[in-house]
Amino acid sequence: MPGFSQDSYDKRHGFKFVVIKENIIKIVKNFRESGFEGQFLIAYHIYQFNMDEIPEAMKFATENGINILPSFAFINDFERFKKYLKSELSNLELKKAGEQLFLYYYNDKLKSIIFDYICSQYDALSIDENCNAITCCADSTSLGKNFNLKPEQVNPIRMESDICNECNKIGLSYLLNNAAIPKHIVLLK
Repeated sequence: MPGFSQDSYDKRHGFKFVVIKENIIKIVKNFRESGFEGQFLIAYHIYQFNMDEIPEAMKFATENGINILPSFAFINDFERFKKYLKSELSNLELKKAGEQLFLYYYNDKLKSIIFDYICSQYDALSIDENCNAITCCADSTSLGKNFNLKPEQVNPIRMESDICNECNKIGLSYLLNNAAIPKHIVLLK
């Protein structure tokens, strides 16, 4: 969730917030009535503009038996995030990012990358609408038709690609897969 108000949804997705809440309640009810005993999770993306909405989001989650995991939103555009990390964003884009996102933790996070870090996307397979295996959920470069690739071929292709090499080299893969989570506001059962 990009916040817990119509104003926040207007800034990010444009969906009707009331309908989002109704759908969440319906989905949880439907799954529970069907025997699902697992946990539900709201991934709440924290922006500078939605900080004051966290208590209401937590209340909604609690009332509906849902876990909530707030994490700082990041630049959710692969090319822009690369430019940010390489100090190549335009002044206008940097200003916009600085007004909406919490960027302070990136440098500290990058310093904590373990030497042999392996991108968690190597444990997943992302597929586009044409059934092409793609690099990952952040980059849609085709690796080939999913039907023509053997599972053991995918990661070597990724690991040899310029895209993955650059992403791993500048720490983008680490930041994308390890968003900062303010632990004092996490509600997990």
